[in-house]
Amino acid sequence: MLGGAMIAMIMAVSHIKYNSEICAIGMGINLLAIALTKFMLQVFFHTSGSFSNPAIVAIPKIALFFLEKCTVFKYALK
Repeated sequence: MLGGAMIAMIMAVSHIKYNSEICAIGMGINLLAIALTKFMLQVFFHTSGSFSNPAIVAIPKIALFFLEKCTVFKYALK
């Protein structure tokens, strides 16, 4: 919640004080979030790109037989 409040404050200050466009502020914050995510991934996990750990157990697949009869989902479930 604190992060959301900080982002809202950055958006409000930059829009009111500097009369910036909300869409441009949003794009800038999204680019900042992408850069911070990559940086923090490097700092905490010492990797760049994606994090993969063999100890992580995958969620088991569930068969949804009632959706196989639906023509919309028929090919998506294969």
